[in-house]
Order: sequence, then C-alpha cells, then structure tokens
Amino acid sequence: MTVLRIGQSSDPVFVLCNGRSGSTLLRFLLDAHPELACPPETNLPQLCVQLATVWSLIEGAPLSANRGDEPPEIPEAAIAGVRETMDRMVGSYLERRGKTRYCDKSLGTARFSELLTRVYPEAKFICVYRHPMDVIASGMEACPWGLNGYGFDPYIAATPGNAVLALAHFWMDNVRTALAAEERFPDQCYRLRYEDLVGDPENTAAGLFKFLDVAQVPGISETCFAADRERFGPADYKIWSTSRISQDSVGRGWTVPAGMVAPHVLNEINGMTAKLGYLAV
Repeated sequence: MTVLRIGQSSDPVFVLCNGRSGSTLLRFLLDAHPELACPPETNLPQLCVQLATVWSLIEGAPLSANRGDEPPEIPEAAIAGVRETMDRMVGSYLERRGKTRYCDKSLGTARFSELLTRVYPEAKFICVYRHPMDVIASGMEACPWGLNGYGFDPYIAATPGNAVLALAHFWMDNVRTALAAEERFPDQCYRLRYEDLVGDPENTAAGLFKFLDVAQVPGISETCFAADRERFGPADYKIWSTSRISQDSVGRGWTVPAGMVAPHVLNEINGMTAKLGYLAV
C-alpha cells in the first residue's frame, strides 16, 4: 500500500452511477473513510471533457461533429494539461479535508470512462447498480409533480404521459453504459449493487475498501452519518434525516405496473438484470 501525505492525491476513484441508484449513501461511506474525500456531485468528469475539447482545439486536433461530444482525437498535450488542472483543484480540496485520495460521485460519469483512464491511467471505477423496478419507484417518489432532474428530462420528453417507460429507458441506457465500462476496463472496475450495500453494509464496504487498497474501517456504516459530511451540491436530500442504513426501500418497485414498459424494452432490461444477478421483470 502506497503511503501518501495529506493533500497528495493518488489516482482518483470515480463512481459510475445513475440517479436513484443509492449513490449518495455510497458517497457517505466513501467520505467517512479517513483516507478518502468524496464531495457531493461536482460534474468533474464532464469538466475533463470540456477542458480536453478546448485544449484539443488549441492544439489543432479535429473535434467531434456534434457540439459537446468528446473529441475523436485528444493530443497528449491536452491530456497532460487536463491532468495538471485536475490535480491542482483536487490537491487543494484534499489538503483542506485532511485526506489523501479523491473520489468523485457525479451522475452520468460512465460515458466519460475512456477519457478518464487517459487522464488517470490508474483510476478506479465503482459501478453502482440497483434493480430497475426500484429505480423506477424511487424516481417517481422523488418527482411527484412530474419527472425532472437526475437526468430524467430527455426520457420523459421522449415518452410524455408514460413515466414508467421513460424511467425504464433511463435505467437501460445508464446500465448499458456502465456495463460497457466494466467490459472495457475490467481490472479497474468494481461492481456494487445497492441491495448488497444496504443488506450487508459492513462486509460490502470491506470488499470495496480492499479493492481500493485502503484500510478497513469497522463500524463505518454507522459513523458515515456524522454531521461532518458536506451538504453543498445536488444529492438525495432524504439522507440528511437518515441515521442508519435500511433495506426498507428494497423491493418497493414491484408495485410499479411493468405492463407500461414496451415488450422489446423489457427484453433488453431482462438481459441486463440477468448479468447483474437480479430477478427478471
């Protein structure tokens, strides 16, 4: 295990997750570790893409035909510049927090995994999954007046009047991208299911910390709810009134009418649930 000084960052940890997957709880666990600092959503991975695009333009490299997409070719000078910029920001944050390793939990990060491995060749990815029906139920609960935020907007725009189908597409697209990252970078990815995290938080955290090569912290599933967790930025705000990890939300999605999901979408979803060890819908 490499010993780092406070404020000195080893290669970071990126959480690959979608909204309503339990990622805020995971952030609390990561941030409670004495070596790890995991702020609320920063969109730092997307910033890496923006910086790489500008840097590539300055270097004269070809850009993507679609505005906002990652450039097809990113020069090494651009990669080095992005790394230097990120290290400066992250190093300052770690020093202020008294930590040595940065973790980022931003929604939609999976689609940037290839660029992130170029900027940080030794980066680790935690791929977070939750059963699709529970994600749908959680999304409906979080947006009782209509789906918005969490990355839902383009999906409800595509299927107005059918929030269940919209959230099914949302789950399917995000999980497909995360599974692709697992296949592309198997040695750098760790699969974590929400159901395992809430069902056996101590052992699940122990396995995760072993993967990250950091010290074990017995009892972290209770200490993670301490008041020193940062409260700025987007998050699942229910966690501020939470004091223990519970399985209460597991399985609530079975009350959702699955018949509102088109058969071809269900077939694709069930192909993914099989890979993840979930019950088929």
